[in-house]
Amino acid sequence: MTTLTCNCKVFLAEDNEVFAEYLKYLLNNSGYYDIHSFRTGEQLLQRINEKPEIVLLDYFLNSKIATALNGGEILKQIIKLFPETYVIMVSSVQEFDEVMELFKCGASDFIIKDEKVRSNLEIAMNRTRTILNSRSQIC
Repeated sequence: MTTLTCNCKVFLAEDNEVFAEYLKYLLNNSGYYDIHSFRTGEQLLQRINEKPEIVLLDYFLNSKIATALNGGEILKQIIKLFPETYVIMVSSVQEFDEVMELFKCGASDFIIKDEKVRSNLEIAMNRTRTILNSRSQIC
């Protein structure tokens, strides 16, 4: 990934600890250094008042804790509270209707968890930097 320093606050909600560490590694190597990681969406929501500019949100957050809300439900709550938040969904979901529903609910981008996740994350984060810069936020 291209290294550019970014002062953006990034929240990451991912219940797969290994994949969460991989995403944090990629983000750190691309210049994002204010990264906060959460195992559940509920943990993320407890700190959403910190107003992260970017949220990376797994869709299947309830795969380890059955009672946890899924990423779609968390997305709706984030957008309701802070509609300017740039939410990137990260998931193995590939059904067109489900992905389109996430966009209708306010997702800004969508990355599939596959062999291209690294390059797709770089593209999404570069696109995010451009959008946030155009909003006059420091990123």
